[in-house]
Amino acid sequence: MRKINPAAGANRSEVGVTSEGRTHLDLRPLRTDLKKGTRYLLHVFLCEEYEAPKTETWSKRTVTVEVIATGRGWIDERTWTFDWVHYNDQLEPIFEPSRPPGLGWNFERRVKPRSSSWVRRREVA
Repeated sequence: MRKINPAAGANRSEVGVTSEGRTHLDLRPLRTDLKKGTRYLLHVFLCEEYEAPKTETWSKRTVTVEVIATGRGWIDERTWTFDWVHYNDQLEPIFEPSRPPGLGWNFERRVKPRSSSWVRRREVA
């Protein structure tokens, strides 16, 4: 059983699992002062959403999120995912959208045969 570091996330400055001997000191809480067109890497750890740095280490463990609109108390965001591929009896591909990590994502549209677009409105203080 993994021991969760009680200090991790309490001050919203670090995330970690003590039993694995590692912490994710580079993860930060999601920003609320984002402007339209801003992109960031979203990572979900222990059901909490964080912004990851733009490094090679995090590139495969995150999704890129783009801010498409902002207003008083909300941010509209978009992300893209690759679809799962299944084949029917006639070996024709069936593409199934894969939901991005995090809360509130709604399927928007298929962008390419193997990619889907998702949107959400995130409430901010």
